[in-house]
Amino acid sequence: MIGSPPYIGITWWAGTKPEQHNPLAYREIDLPLLADALRPIHATFLLLQRNPTLGEIKTLANLLDCPLHDFSEYNNDLEDMLALLDLLDDYVCVHNTNIHLMPGINRTARILIPHPPEWRDMVEGKESPWFKGFKLYRQGVDKDWTKALQDLTEDLKCTLGTTPVQNT
Repeated sequence: MIGSPPYIGITWWAGTKPEQHNPLAYREIDLPLLADALRPIHATFLLLQRNPTLGEIKTLANLLDCPLHDFSEYNNDLEDMLALLDLLDDYVCVHNTNIHLMPGINRTARILIPHPPEWRDMVEGKESPWFKGFKLYRQGVDKDWTKALQDLTEDLKCTLGTTPVQNT
């Protein structure tokens, strides 16, 4: 594995763009907001985003102010992705295909739920009814992520600790 533990996977959008399909099937969190929530966490960040643009990768790496290791190509092979997911210490993402793989390897994720939520994510609650142990962080009805992202940062600090590590 690249860098020092803990290893955190990141995915910030999933689904098809709203203009192409059902608007509720597209989920996204803005990169600056996600980076603000993750920047206090001393970890090695692994990009698991399907089809990221080079601009998105560079932007997120700059916003995090640390290296971002691109493993997006692993989305092309479920066995490769399963192996990578099994190595993670945590996974912060919007609802995407990879979270459906996690229970098969007895892993969980932290899911960012935009408002309005998709039917699978229910209207309220802090845990997923579909995936035991997965923690949900919900955007407010006013589209504000502040509380959800503060909770995410604090939960990650508690789970992973706050000791700085060297990213290589």
